Amino acid sequence: MERKVLHWSYHNFRELPQELKEYSDEVEDLYLKENFITDFPKWFFEIRFLKFLQISGNLIEKLPNEITLLSNLDFLDVSKNVIKQLPSCFGELQNLERLYISENQLEYLPEDIGQLSKLRVLECCKNKITYIPISLANCTALEELNFNDNESLYEVPDRILTLPRLEYIYVDRCNLYYLPTTLNTFSLKHVRMFENENLTHYPLVYEQYIPPMLHFTSPQKVLFHTQQGIPQLLIPKENYVLNLPRSISNFRSCTSRNPPSLVELALHIAFNVVNSNQQSSHHLKKIMPDTLYNRLMMGPSGVCGNAACHRAIFKESCFVVLRRFKSNQQYLFTQMFCGKDCTQAWTLHNIENYKCIWWS
Repeated sequence: MERKVLHWSYHNFRELPQELKEYSDEVEDLYLKENFITDFPKWFFEIRFLKFLQISGNLIEKLPNEITLLSNLDFLDVSKNVIKQLPSCFGELQNLERLYISENQLEYLPEDIGQLSKLRVLECCKNKITYIPISLANCTALEELNFNDNESLYEVPDRILTLPRLEYIYVDRCNLYYLPTTLNTFSLKHVRMFENENLTHYPLVYEQYIPPMLHFTSPQKVLFHTQQGIPQLLIPKENYVLNLPRSISNFRSCTSRNPPSLVELALHIAFNVVNSNQQSSHHLKKIMPDTLYNRLMMGPSGVCGNAACHRAIFKESCFVVLRRFKSNQQYLFTQMFCGKDCTQAWTLHNIENYKCIWWS
């Protein structure tokens, strides 16, 4: 049976035409691109079989809560409108697979976006996004994410880049201060997060994704104030300052042999418990302090760079700054380790490829 498709793009519509009501029990695909539509009438949400809605390039200011009545919708493109926020119940669109919301005026995404269990593609370029909700990491079907050109976006949650099916991620020309240190390298094919002028180094795991012609912006020469509370470290010999992940509260050099704190041990044990039994997170919530439980739900800040260990790292890390030998590029790489022994084991194995740079 053929799908009923209506092509009404480029018709100079000021509002949704009444004749659409005639097809409300039939139409599945609706194209309304590049008109002058400002809102949706109530009757529009009675088009119960609608699966595909392309309404980019209009003048829509708001998506009403009733959008969730379109329960069969699997494709939604509302790019190039003037939408300021998505409804808080947006996660009820349980069949949505592809969502295009670029070039609007969005400052944030609703927390319940994490309920979109079938979402495969999310494009959210050229908005005013200030943060990405950690709940997005619950969208385990995601294959492509695009947050390019959000100038107020300072960081990407660590868990996002560990999504099991994620293949493409774009977060260029934002205001990122550092990159997540954990990637799902088994699924990721294409990473573009390097064109952010406040990046001062790249976690070593990104080396395989750096494009050959990338221009590296030299690290900051002097200490500078950051409103986001970004921790920094100094490389005295080169008078460079590196921006560090906020999730790590204790950075140690490779010469330090300090046992992990009780907090780090508790997070590590709880993380292993949750990994072995997802249902256990509800029990942990009852017995763990809120701050500790919330930190656990954010996921690890990274994993130990020693492949033989690969231990999850939460708040404490041995931190190594590196530069590759015999390279024309002056990229600074960094690697995290769970302790001194793993740091030394990795360094001995890679001593011919990387030079360690002292920091304070």
